[in-house]
Amino acid sequence: MRNVGSGPAAEQLDMALRLAFFRDSRCISLHHEILDIASGCDRVDTDALA
Repeated sequence: MRNVGSGPAAEQLDMALRLAFFRDSRCISLHHEILDIASGCDRVDTDALA
């Protein structure tokens, strides 16, 4: 079962958001951007995050 707040899921999402912001210049303050980035994280439950 995937989780939003678990350690590994949180770490994976944190790294994905950092890369999206710093490397890809994505606007991570927008909800749909966060969900799009989270959808690429296999440990994150994007439905729960939404």
